Amino acid sequence: MKGSLFLSVRSLVLERFGQTVWAQALERAGIPVNSMFMAIGDVDDNLFEKVVRAVSEITGADMPEMWDAVADHWVGNYTQQAYPFHYQGVRSAKEFLLHMDHVHTVVTKATAKAKPPRFEYSQPDAQTLTIRYVSGRGLTDYFSALVAAVGRHFNENIRIDRPREDTIRLVFDS
Repeated sequence: MKGSLFLSVRSLVLERFGQTVWAQALERAGIPVNSMFMAIGDVDDNLFEKVVRAVSEITGADMPEMWDAVADHWVGNYTQQAYPFHYQGVRSAKEFLLHMDHVHTVVTKATAKAKPPRFEYSQPDAQTLTIRYVSGRGLTDYFSALVAAVGRHFNENIRIDRPREDTIRLVFDS
């Protein structure tokens, strides 16, 4: 996974909980406290989840709450600064989400060793969108949290359920 996700978690933890919690989370995850991370650098997929779990344990937040915080920070803060062009001209959560597989295709071509998740879409009707998360990372809880964060970012009420571990169904209010 690219370091940008890791840097976003770092930013969130430092803003909300401070340097001490960040250092403790790194130690619990087995990462040297003085480690440097670059946005385009590679970070082991398992370390991302280990650090998020460590922050959850240290702060007492449950994992769904932690994934929501990480996702809200990624969508509402980090990507707004690092990748604002992905939001330009986008008018809805559905439009944004339908564009994400294309974004990941471009990232894969433009960035060495990038292996972002891919998405398969189906739209059984105008209000429903089903997205299959295709990745060996197993970060389906984070994926669900990201989708909910996109809805919050666009101030849309979206009902989300998971008919399968790798699939979410969104129902948009009309």
